Parts: sequence; structure tokens; C-alpha cells
Amino acid sequence: MTDTRLALFLDTNCFLQLRDFEQIAWRELFPEAKQIALFVCSAVISELDKHKTSTNQRRRNRARKALRLIEAAADASEMTLPIRTENPNVELAIWRGRPVWSDFPSLDERNPDDYLVVAAATDPHGTVLSHDTGPRIRARMVGVRAACPPDAWLLPVEQTDDQRKIGQLTRELEAAHNARPRLEVLLPNDDPVTMTVVSVPYLGPSAIRDLVARTLAQFPMKHVQATNYSDRYSVLSDRFAIGQTRIDAYHDEYEQFQSAVRTYYTTLHEKVSDHALAQFAPGIIQNVGSVSAKNLTIVIVAEGAIEIMADRNDAELRLGSISLPKPPEPPRARTFYDARQVIRPPKPRDPMRFYWRERPQTIGSTQSSLECADFRPGCEYNVGVLIYAGGDLPSSGTLSISASAEHHETVTAKRMFTFRRDTAGWLDPLVQSLLPDPVRIAFAEIDAAQLPDW
Repeated sequence: MTDTRLALFLDTNCFLQLRDFEQIAWRELFPEAKQIALFVCSAVISELDKHKTSTNQRRRNRARKALRLIEAAADASEMTLPIRTENPNVELAIWRGRPVWSDFPSLDERNPDDYLVVAAATDPHGTVLSHDTGPRIRARMVGVRAACPPDAWLLPVEQTDDQRKIGQLTRELEAAHNARPRLEVLLPNDDPVTMTVVSVPYLGPSAIRDLVARTLAQFPMKHVQATNYSDRYSVLSDRFAIGQTRIDAYHDEYEQFQSAVRTYYTTLHEKVSDHALAQFAPGIIQNVGSVSAKNLTIVIVAEGAIEIMADRNDAELRLGSISLPKPPEPPRARTFYDARQVIRPPKPRDPMRFYWRERPQTIGSTQSSLECADFRPGCEYNVGVLIYAGGDLPSSGTLSISASAEHHETVTAKRMFTFRRDTAGWLDPLVQSLLPDPVRIAFAEIDAAQLPDW
């Protein structure tokens, strides 16, 4: 259709099934139109009156909305209500003409569709607009133009009562689900998970000398000045003074520290080999819900040839120390306040932190548990326990991690862990992770060519 002016005679379904008129892209169907008049016939008004009491909620609401719009048009000047003012200009008008039935003897005056066709025939630009096939066919049979609204103009497909109930139940279920915490326990996807127990070569004299020097440079011996008094009586009477005896004791302790550092690096390869038997469990607890998990409990259980340790301190009690010898403290002038003992009340528990509920023993533990009073949405906790490979290598065992909280069922993840011995270089990340910070700094500064290889 190429008319710039159109008179569209609307079928009842245009009000019930199409989007609001101001939202319709009229030029999609009528690209040349500049002026569009939407005519409402009395037959359509009568049908809308019937639909306003329909048992179908959407049909009832659309009919009532349409009647309010038509009444506004009837109250407007010349019974014409502007809908859009440009691209194209659209207005809703009450048709006040009289159908000429004598020109259409084949049509039935009692049929609302025929009334619409005869009304459109009275206007030289008249076109029947209907989403139903019947009115369009009847219009074309008598030479009246007809158009069908494209699917894009239609309202979304109406849901059945069952679909609406299912949708409502789904929303209620989702709301109830979102009102609870959602815990997840994450372990590596591999099963079994291979844990490499590294062995490193003896460092050798050259590397030991360099590492000792670089470590001692981080803890240099402090220069200490004895307290200067004009008479011997003052030195003896001042129990807070720095005397030469204390300075000499400090020098002796520092020499012992130097010797201990040399011994430390001489046997460090053995310590690494032992401590590689205890590695952190790669387990993570997440709350991916929208509310806090109250009174969260994590239970860790080991089966087979593995045990559980709480942390590296417990590993040192079991396997011997891998920590660097502690440098001596230089003497300092004491004050009266150094002798006072300050008693502080214990701090209250942080509800967002994890605390041991059942701390594993140093030797032979296969079960432990932690608790957190308020594990909030979006939080993530790395289960920081060590798993220790007992017996001869290779060895295997199963680790399970369970999480439970108020209003939440227990969720569990379980994996097999296999420990295998393998050789590694000193700069291997796994080796470096076992070393204290000052030792890692010394290794970072040393020439890698000095380090032995297998």
C-alpha cells in the first residue's frame, strides 16, 4: 500500500491482541503513510463491552483499557484523539458514518465482521485491519482492502492458567532457594590427585657459603654501646644498665647463630625431603547464596595411608624444624615499665573467622573439624590443613571435606590423593614454598649456576 493517508477500520482483536497503538511501528506495514486514522465502529464497541467481563484476565483487562481509550476519543474534539504526532501522525476516531448495505447484498447486517467491511467501504482510503482471517477474506471478496498486522505488533503469547501457576510456583521456589545459603565444596577435578614429594640435592660448599652470607646480611650483628657511668657504684646499682657482660653474651650468641645457619644449609636438603611429605589440601568452601551460612561446620576426614595436620608448626613438631635459626636479640637499656606485667582481657571471637572445633593431633590424626559463626555470601575459605603421606612411597589415601550449616544440608567432596617421590631443583616452586621467607630471599639473590642439579 502506497497511500500517504490511510483510514484503518479496526477489528476487535486489534484492541485485544496488539500492543498499545503508540508503541506500534506503523511504517513497517505502511511505509508511505504520513497520516493514519484509526476508526472504531459501534459493532467493535459492542464486542469490547462483552469482553470486559471475560473470565480471561488479560482479555478482560485489555477490553477495559480499550473502552477507556475509546471514551477519551469520544470526549475529544470531533471525537478524534491524537495517538502520535509524527512518523506518521496517528489518531483514534469514532466512526460516525452509516453503512450502505444496499451496495453489498451478499453481506449480513447482523454479522460484526460484515459491519466492519461495509463501514470501511464508505471511505476511499478505507482498509480493514484485522488479525483474523475471516474479516480480511470477506473484505477482499467485495473489493475492500484489508491488512494483517505483522507478528511484531502482537502482545507476547498469553500463558495458560497452568503455565501461570507453574511460573508462580517457580518464582516462589527460587525465592525460597535464594533465602538460604548455598555452600559448595571444591576439590581438584583430577581423581586421583597426584601430590609430588620432592627431593633436592645437597647444596655443596660453594652454594652454602653464598647462602649463609646472604642470610646473615639480613640479620647483621648490631653494634651495642655499654652504658657509660663515672663511677663503678652507679654501674652496679643500676639494674637497667647495659653492661659489658651482656654485650659479650650477645656476641657469643651471635657466633652461635652464625654456626647454626651454616649447619642449617648443610642439612636443608634433608629437611625439604621430609617436609615435602606434608602438603596443603587444595580444598575450598564457597557460599554462592545470597544469605549467610550460620554456624558453618567443616569436617575433614582422611582414609588410607594419609593423615591430617593442622599447620606447618605441627609439621615441625612431627618432622623436625625447617625454620631458620632465630638470631639473638641485642641487649637494650631496660626501663621500669619492662618489668611490669600487663594483663589484657581475652578478645571475643570474630564471627566471620574459622576456629578449630576438633584440632588434629600431631601424630596419627584422621579427622578434624572447623567452625565459623557467620560465613557470609560471596565468601571463600581455603581449607588450610596439611595432608601427610605416611608409610613408604608411593602411597594413597582418600580425603573428604563436608560442609553443613543451619537450614542447609551437608555437602561433601571426596578425592583420592596419591603421593609420589620425584627429584626437583632448588628453585622449583614447590621447594621454595617449603622454605622460610629469609631463605627464599637468599635463594632469589644467589646465582642459579651455583646451585647443584641432579
